[in-house]
Amino acid sequence: MTNRISTTTSINKTKVILIQGASGSGKSTITSLLLSLLSYLDINAVSLSTDNYYLSTDSSVTSNGKYDFDNPAAIDWDAVKKTFIDYGNNSEIIKKRNYSFETEAVSYTEEVNSKPSVILFEGIFSFNIFSDQIFDVNNFNCFELASKHSDEKMFISNDVDFNAYFDVTRIYLDVDREIIERSRISRYLNNKSRKSKPQYKGLTDDQALASIKENLEKYVFPSSEKWVSLGKKGADFIIKKGSFSDELIKVICNLITHLKLKPNVDSKCISNHLEESLLKIK
Repeated sequence: MTNRISTTTSINKTKVILIQGASGSGKSTITSLLLSLLSYLDINAVSLSTDNYYLSTDSSVTSNGKYDFDNPAAIDWDAVKKTFIDYGNNSEIIKKRNYSFETEAVSYTEEVNSKPSVILFEGIFSFNIFSDQIFDVNNFNCFELASKHSDEKMFISNDVDFNAYFDVTRIYLDVDREIIERSRISRYLNNKSRKSKPQYKGLTDDQALASIKENLEKYVFPSSEKWVSLGKKGADFIIKKGSFSDELIKVICNLITHLKLKPNVDSKCISNHLEESLLKIK
C-alpha cells in the first residue's frame, strides 16, 4: 500500500471530525446529528465508521464469546489508512468497505468521490491513525483479555501524517458503565438485525441479555478503560455522558460550526435545527 498523500492537498484542507468513545457511548447519534446539521448548512459531508473496518471473522470462532471486538487488532487499519489516503489525494473513486455483523464478512463498493468538505469518522478507536503514535497491532491478540496485554510495545510511529493534509477536530465521548450497559441492551431489544448476529442465534431474549452483560464485563469495560479512554488526552472536546448530554451536544456543534465551518451562520438557527434533529434521532 502506498502511504503517500499528494502535497497538492495541503491547501484548503478537508475538515475531519473524529468521534471516539466506548461502545454504546452515543457515537452514531452524534454523527447523525452532525450530518443533519451539515446538510442543513449546505456543507458536503460524508461519514465513516470503524464498524465497517472490522477484519473478516468466522462465526464458528467468534460466537463462543472468546473474541474481543473491542481490541485494536480487530480492525483493519491498513484499509482505514487507504480510505483516507484516497480522500487526501482526491481520488476519483473511493472504495467503500462494509462489514456485516450478521455474516461477519467484508464486502466492497465503489463510489464516485464527492470531494466532501467534511469527513466524519466515528468509532471506538477513530483517533488512532491521526495520532503520531498508533497501535502496534502485531502486539495485540483478539483472543486475549485486555488485562493480559502489556502496556509496553503498545504503540509504533505512524508512517502517515494525516494531520498535515486534513484539518482535524477530535471529540471524545466520556460515559460511565451504566450508560454503556443501558445503551447496549436497548440496541439489542430495538434492533432486529442485531438479534441475527451469530452469537445470539438460538438464544431467548433473557439468555441474549445475560450474554451481553457478560461480554460487557469481560471485554467492553476492560478494553474501554485500557485503550479507548486514551483518547481523552488528545481530545479537542470531551462530552460527558456521550449523546445523552443534549445541552453539551448543542454547545459542541455550535463551536465546531463557528470555529471550523461557517463562521457567519446564525447560532439561533443552528440551535433550532439541532433541537428538531435531536427529537427525530432519539
